[in-house]
Amino acid sequence: MIIKLLIVFSVPIVVALTALVIIRRRDEKRVEGVWQSLEARSTHQFFTEDMVSDLPAPARRYLLHAIRPGTPLAYSVSLEMGGTIRLKPEQKWMPMKARQILAPPKGFVWRAEVGDGLMGYSGADHYANGSGRMSFWLWGIIPLVQQEWPNVSRAALGVR
Repeated sequence: MIIKLLIVFSVPIVVALTALVIIRRRDEKRVEGVWQSLEARSTHQFFTEDMVSDLPAPARRYLLHAIRPGTPLAYSVSLEMGGTIRLKPEQKWMPMKARQILAPPKGFVWRAEVGDGLMGYSGADHYANGSGRMSFWLWGIIPLVQQEWPNVSRAALGVR
């Protein structure tokens, strides 16, 4: 009797967890595809003094000092970051580490791991090809946020 009850209750749980793992893997694959589409490749353009000629004098001086004319221009940049984050002022700060790729104006991906233990979640926020998306997962398998609609795209672009 107890074995039958265990089977009756455990089979749906195993099926649900398996489905969540499959959905998460698809989500990760999608984010990785966006990341790869934004990764650095040669622009075949080189920095020239003309590129900064319309900037205010301090900005122009800085850029001419920091970038040697003839330097190949990057298509994208990858960043790694770490620190703490909180979603609301009354919440405790949680440890955070993230990787980001920026490829303006084409898009970006921000992948983060936040918290630890019972409060650990991970996911990504990205924008590419005219569409923004946000997906975060508790413990790597339970969906917390799955958003993909015009407001997410506008927010990713910083547009009201």
